[in-house]
Amino acid sequence: MGESRMRGFWLRLKALAQRRRLDADLEDELAFHLAQREAQNLAGGMSPEEARHAARRAFGNVARAKETARGLWCFRALEDFFGDLRYSARVLSRNPGFSAAAI
Repeated sequence: MGESRMRGFWLRLKALAQRRRLDADLEDELAFHLAQREAQNLAGGMSPEEARHAARRAFGNVARAKETARGLWCFRALEDFFGDLRYSARVLSRNPGFSAAAI
């Protein structure tokens, strides 16, 4: 049990370093599956536009699928924390007088 947790932790750490590549791979994978469904619909006699719409309906929400997949291979809380930290640094750098008083 402990070994599988360590492996999962290690894979998530690697995903932090390879985020852009993983996002590109995920985008390619989803596009492939949509294209496959569209091709099946075309082979079934649908028009190209009907086939595309039916493939999207059958596949479901693409954005939700992306978020679900990203949630499996990232540290969501850690990424949110660093995003908040970057945002606060940007806001404080715009108003140095307020920043000095706040700190």
